[in-house]
Amino acid sequence: MTIDNDIKNQIDLTRNFAYFPNNFLAGQLVAELPELSYGLHTAELKAWDNSNNSSKVSFDFVVTESDRLQITEAMNYPNPFRDRTAFTFYLNTEAEVNIAIYSLSGRKIHTIEGILGRPGYNQVAWDGRDSMGDPLANGVYLYKITARAQLNGGLKTAEYLGKLAVNQ
Repeated sequence: MTIDNDIKNQIDLTRNFAYFPNNFLAGQLVAELPELSYGLHTAELKAWDNSNNSSKVSFDFVVTESDRLQITEAMNYPNPFRDRTAFTFYLNTEAEVNIAIYSLSGRKIHTIEGILGRPGYNQVAWDGRDSMGDPLANGVYLYKITARAQLNGGLKTAEYLGKLAVNQ
């Protein structure tokens, strides 16, 4: 793996790979990265299969402070939607997540509670219905994603506010 195009400090992760039980076609790679500055970084990972065919993948990642909870790249898709949408977002650590949907006047329409958010990409489906089970009327609504996590002995909270539209 190469981080930020630093070819001189490539990291050999071969020993960090483990096949999934009873599966010689897939596995997982877990590795601790070197200390990096806060902010955006780019990595390139090259891997080989059992027939010595290689493949490369590049990806961006963000290094954040360990005592700070962050929600990033939040959105709902599709938007506008007819009868269902999915909220997607990234978390920097495991957290309990709630998603509340509001009218533009501030009235709470529905809440999705008790979601276990994982570090990285998260997706939560919603059927577009209010708390009474009725479909929403056409229009624009607000949603708030709230995450809570215990970090460094204290409860941390992060919020993201977005807009969604219903178009039946």
